[in-house]
Amino acid sequence: GPDQFLQVIHVIIATGEAVILQHPLAVMIGKRLPPLVEHRFITVENWSGLEGMGNFDVVRRQMPDGKVYEGRTVRTFDPKTRLWRLYWMDSNGGPIDPPVIGSFENGVGLFFCKDYQVGRPVIIVFRWDKTNPNQPVWGQAFSDDNGKTWEWNSSNTSYRVK
Repeated sequence: GPDQFLQVIHVIIATGEAVILQHPLAVMIGKRLPPLVEHRFITVENWSGLEGMGNFDVVRRQMPDGKVYEGRTVRTFDPKTRLWRLYWMDSNGGPIDPPVIGSFENGVGLFFCKDYQVGRPVIIVFRWDKTNPNQPVWGQAFSDDNGKTWEWNSSNTSYRVK
């Protein structure tokens, strides 16, 4: 239900600084993954909303060129289908990404959508693992063969900076 996602979100992105290790976002299908890069976010903020049926976050970090990157997630929960929809947008411009749709089972959430990457149709999966509530893990993979194989191209382990 809605409490499952709210629990993981409150652990992952409580207001304050967060450190996330992830692969650079310029990864394309079929390419070897570059080394992990540490990103220190300036702020990560989260709000509940929609009468308990959703939540929102904003992440900001300073880029090496001094500009501030900002991303936002809107999450909505449908109590009839028991599915979450996660929408992402960022300061790089362009349209809001298609929502990834899914749910949690035994502390792991899987969320899928169809999209295009480098002009090719792909299935995208987000995986939220909150089995360790002190260090929840998020990952993203693309499949260009209708889900037969997956290329995990981005992941992060989140924790609060003390």
